[in-house]
Amino acid sequence: GPVQAQFAAAKGKLLSKMSKKHTCETIIPILVNLKAMLEKNKSPLIKPLMAFLREIFRSWKKEVKEALANNPTLMEELEYESKKYTLAQKSKKERLEKGKLELLQKALGEGEDPAGPKEGKSRANQQKERLARLAGTLAAL
Repeated sequence: GPVQAQFAAAKGKLLSKMSKKHTCETIIPILVNLKAMLEKNKSPLIKPLMAFLREIFRSWKKEVKEALANNPTLMEELEYESKKYTLAQKSKKERLEKGKLELLQKALGEGEDPAGPKEGKSRANQQKERLARLAGTLAAL
């Protein structure tokens, strides 16, 4: 009945929490040691390792903080990396949106003659051409 469903949900939640905590307590120290070794050897693998740590940090912030209680330097580094990554993603998204807007403006503005329609082409035909270019641009996005 409903009590069993609540019990099953609570059990699932508890097991999930225990799994996260166990993962953090066992995996994080290994990753910290791996990071130190990679830094010592100036390995290019440090970048993907930090990306992985950043994702774990973003997903399980509380558990990671507990696991890294004795390593505040790495905790600060992960917080910094996480903020830097978030800002970079936001900037990338803004640049992409700006690029799309510029493409649309270009598609709409191309071929427009402020003096009026070109000889042999009506204003309606010019608008059709601009709309066709716009549709092509939108399809490319």
